[in-house]
Amino acid sequence: MSVHLPRIAAKLGADFADLTAEDLKGACVERVAEDVQLDFKSENSYTTTKDGLDELAKDVTAMANAQGGLLVIGIAEDANGNAANPQVVDLANGDDVINKMYQGLRSRVVPMHPAVEIRTVEDPGTPGSGYYLLGIPRSSLAPHAVRRSTRPEYSYALRLGRTTAWLEETEIAARYRDRFRQAQEHVAHVRRVFDQGCAWLSGARAENSNLWLELAAVPAVPAERRVDNAFINQIAGFYGELSRCAPLSELARGFLGRQPLVLRGRLRIAHSLVFAEWHTDGSCFIRVGITRGTQDSTPRLNFTMLELGVLGLLQFAISYANWSGAYGDVDILARTAGPIAVRSDLSAPANENFLDDFDTIVERSSDEPTHLTVPLHSVAEDPKQLLASARSIAEDLVADYGQSETTFFRPDGSLVWQRLGRDSREQLLTWMTQVGLSDQ
Repeated sequence: MSVHLPRIAAKLGADFADLTAEDLKGACVERVAEDVQLDFKSENSYTTTKDGLDELAKDVTAMANAQGGLLVIGIAEDANGNAANPQVVDLANGDDVINKMYQGLRSRVVPMHPAVEIRTVEDPGTPGSGYYLLGIPRSSLAPHAVRRSTRPEYSYALRLGRTTAWLEETEIAARYRDRFRQAQEHVAHVRRVFDQGCAWLSGARAENSNLWLELAAVPAVPAERRVDNAFINQIAGFYGELSRCAPLSELARGFLGRQPLVLRGRLRIAHSLVFAEWHTDGSCFIRVGITRGTQDSTPRLNFTMLELGVLGLLQFAISYANWSGAYGDVDILARTAGPIAVRSDLSAPANENFLDDFDTIVERSSDEPTHLTVPLHSVAEDPKQLLASARSIAEDLVADYGQSETTFFRPDGSLVWQRLGRDSREQLLTWMTQVGLSDQ
């Protein structure tokens, strides 16, 4: 995931990951002004002077404690703080410089801000030279302190307009109160997204003997989107991407070409046995039917299909939060819902024997959703962490039916894909190949 800075994108013509040398030169032509989210540096003193890394930690935390922002190394400013002219810096050892910056931040920023990104932009006119860009999202962990290397003390910086100020004790206390209040509000928001989705579908669930898998995901730092035609068109493109490659690509494929219902701050869409609410802040609620047919009016539950459903819904939800521009931790709530009693067979594979008679009747022991908190960036970018997170959720859900082990997720992180039917197997293996997982 890359840092998303909508105000900076509007000012400079591109978001953090897409900024080019031409965009940065254009900022000089337009005399773009520094502000609370934008700071220009004519040289890289962060890694070349004695106290440079302390200064780097101060500048990064000042933005993280405010609204987030962008630091550009390689642009000189005039007396009024406007971009004056490019003053490109040496990028010959760019990777080493970036690693040194990251190491300096890790040892000086408390708590560390995990979403800070640093990249280089080479100037085509001067090969080997260009710009360093530091993208700093607004942090849900604020206030971040600077632990200086020269003396054992903690200081708290805040970006105010074009300048940086040090917070006083009362201001620091107020910031901590804000952090704890926001944490409580976030917990309530997670539950609200889940309950809102469940309320939408409560009538349909009552009228159907199917068993449902329900999952809500809410990022700690929200995206900044709005419901408009552009958002509707963009989310259709998001479906298109996942319909081609995902553990359960059929989830997204069914949404293609369908018009969503527009609601305040969210879109609602459904097909067959899949229902979803997409919130503009990167949150979502997804529900999918996981049983096919009944036996003596009791739904059949195949645990392998339940676990595959967990992986498919989690990947869909995490991908949406990441695509939307949210970041930070993501809180996940998941449960099965519907009839309490189901027929199950732990040994039955999810293929040609899926509709055979299941002799064992088991009852679900809990309707309370399981809760998991995961780092969005890591789970979105690392398929192994995605599998580990999905397995953690699946373990709780199968335990609700008295099962002590999963049938699809192995403890070593591999998947028993051989238990799947042809269509599900093909979708899963295509995705595994795409993300670099072996077929084990």
